[in-house]
Order: sequence, then structure tokens, then C-alpha cells
Amino acid sequence: MNESHAYNNLLSIKSVFDKLHLTFWLDEGTALGAHRGNEFIPNEGDIDIGMLGEDANKLPRIIEELKLEGWHFFHLNEHPCGVGKQLSCIRLGISVDISVYYLRGDKRWRLMFDLAPSRPKEEMRYFACVYPKHIYENLEEIDFLDAGTTFLVPPREFLELQYGDWRNPNPCFKWQTDYLSMRPEWEIK
Repeated sequence: MNESHAYNNLLSIKSVFDKLHLTFWLDEGTALGAHRGNEFIPNEGDIDIGMLGEDANKLPRIIEELKLEGWHFFHLNEHPCGVGKQLSCIRLGISVDISVYYLRGDKRWRLMFDLAPSRPKEEMRYFACVYPKHIYENLEEIDFLDAGTTFLVPPREFLELQYGDWRNPNPCFKWQTDYLSMRPEWEIK
């Protein structure tokens, strides 16, 4: 992934979310890279962003604003029940996944989607990833890449819940099966 293009994409996302007065944070592998070495993970294929479920109704406006910034959209995944969204878009040849984190009691959850190329879309599998809500009440600022602009990241507790030993790269890690936060049994209503 071209680091200059990736950082430019983050600045574009930040400008849209700032304009709309919405909170977002570096998520998943992007947060992992930020905490591990204040960089994008080498050979990472995309950028991951998180946003609050309370702002999910703003997704059409976010899409509108991102299009003005030159973004193209290739899917908005949604659980059939209507709750659980993830927006994926691309710009400068780099895709960004924006996951929506919903509040339920003392937890925040996001939906993951897994569609193997050999299965039809009707057979998409859905997984909830569940975290304590206090993680998203304690987001930290980081000058990502030491480039002069700060971004929010979840605390290291998120990485421990997601990856376990997050400090050491695991070349065999598979997001479809190895996220420790996955709760297939969690009912989505």
C-alpha cells in the first residue's frame, strides 16, 4: 500500500468527519499499526475506520461528502435485520472500511461480514465483534506517522481483546477466524 496515498486518504476522511462534527477512530489493523509502530502495517491491503452507531443515520451524508472528495463506493454491507453496517470505499487505489459500532447495554459491537467467493451473496455470514463500551469512551489521540495531524485510536485494551498478543506480528492471522472479540452466538436484533 502506498503510504503517501493512504495518509492522504486518512486526511480526506478526517476532513469529512470533522466537517460533519462526527467522531471516528483508526480501527482494526490500522489501529494495530498505529500502536505497534506508529505506521501502517506492511503489506496491509486497506485502512480501517470506526464510527459510533449513534451516527449511522449520517451515512448517506458521509457518502455524499466523500464522493465530493473523489471517493468511489463499492458496497454498504448491512445485516438483513437492518442493524449492523459497514461502508467500504476506495480512493487513490486504496480501500477504506468504515465499521459502525452500536451500543447495547455496557457493550459496543460491530458486524463483520464474510462472503467466500464460492458462496452466493445470500449465504453471507455475519459475526458480531463485541467490546466493553468504555473502550470507545476513552479513545486516545495519536500523531499518526508523526506527520503533524492527530487521529483517535482505541486504547491498547482493544488490541488485547481483538488480537491477544498484538505486539508481535502473526503472519498466519486470519480475520475470519482469529479475532478474539468475535461472538457468533451474539444475537443481532
